[in-house]
Amino acid sequence: MEIPFNLLILPFLGGYVFIRCWNVTRIFILRADKDRIIIRSALTGLILTFIAYAITIFYPQYFPCVEGRFCIQRWWEVNVPFEYSGVSFIAFWLGALGWLPLNLFWRRQAAVNRAIRVDADPLEGVLKRSKDETLSLAITMANDKVYIGFVTHQFNPVLPTNFISMIPLQSGY
Repeated sequence: MEIPFNLLILPFLGGYVFIRCWNVTRIFILRADKDRIIIRSALTGLILTFIAYAITIFYPQYFPCVEGRFCIQRWWEVNVPFEYSGVSFIAFWLGALGWLPLNLFWRRQAAVNRAIRVDADPLEGVLKRSKDETLSLAITMANDKVYIGFVTHQFNPVLPTNFISMIPLQSGY
């Protein structure tokens, strides 16, 4: 199988869209640096290319062209003269749309919980537990002032925790 290199951009872009939008990988990609994003996009695009290649092999066997009716395989061969362009095109669309049905099974909240568990940041864990279970939280500032209250901060594991929003119950020294 010899694919022209310019056709590999489509599976790469499909891989990027897939890992950027699928709930399981979304948070880790948003936290990752550009080199890891490129490598993961390329690996995902490679997997999508293999799946698309398998589709182009098995689809004509199970759904052969019928004479006198529209046939996508023949139309593509006539109108798009680049060899293996169909594989690249299918790989792109698998990545661009494949995350939609998968997100029905893997919810975003489960991905957030997993990211907190994997990164094991104690502050994020305490803030998340306090918010989820509506527990009051005591925070001591650098100047020894203490705040006790309920966390109202919408937790986003993609962004660093620069501030904490809470409804104060008590404060003092």
